[in-house]
Amino acid sequence: MIHGVVNFRYELTLSLVVGNSNGQREFVNTVIDTGFDGFLSLPSEIIVRLELP
Repeated sequence: MIHGVVNFRYELTLSLVVGNSNGQREFVNTVIDTGFDGFLSLPSEIIVRLELP
């Protein structure tokens, strides 16, 4: 089950774990967008740290 929190701006927030094939993982706090189109956007710092393509 997924659990989220509604913040003071009435946005649904959710903590996700993203990782790479080497087993490195990072927690990312997200805001759920009702216009989600199937792609996840990550901060460039996390992409570099996890060596993602």
